Amino acid sequence: MTDVKFFLESPLGQVLKVMEGERPEDVPKFLWRSGDAFLPEKVKKVLDAYLMGSDNSLAYINGWSLVHFGTGAVLAKLFPEWSVLKAFILHCFWEIWQIAIKMTPPTQRGVIDTLVDTLMFMLGFVLVKGSREKIKNK
Repeated sequence: MTDVKFFLESPLGQVLKVMEGERPEDVPKFLWRSGDAFLPEKVKKVLDAYLMGSDNSLAYINGWSLVHFGTGAVLAKLFPEWSVLKAFILHCFWEIWQIAIKMTPPTQRGVIDTLVDTLMFMLGFVLVKGSREKIKNK
């Protein structure tokens, strides 16, 4: 029994817990919950569903992808003066926060998740910003 406890407390055990959505013991609950914007469990389960691809895919779209896309679009609408670089830096801070609180695991899957989230955020931002500038220039 102590072997199981030792494994669960090891770095690999902690990564597996993060991958399963379980909060590591060294991360306060408040910080952990901030990584998903304090959403209720039922909403998180819906957002975790894949619309395209799966856990084994290098590329995928799930509910969280749509949240990132929508967030980028809303920020472009609310802050039209923001540059693409400023939006990118802001989103990078968000992804770094999720890594810091161990919500994004330090695995290949975590890297893919970060890249997909960033791509979707930037796509939403650039599409709305570009359409606003086209309308403004007419």
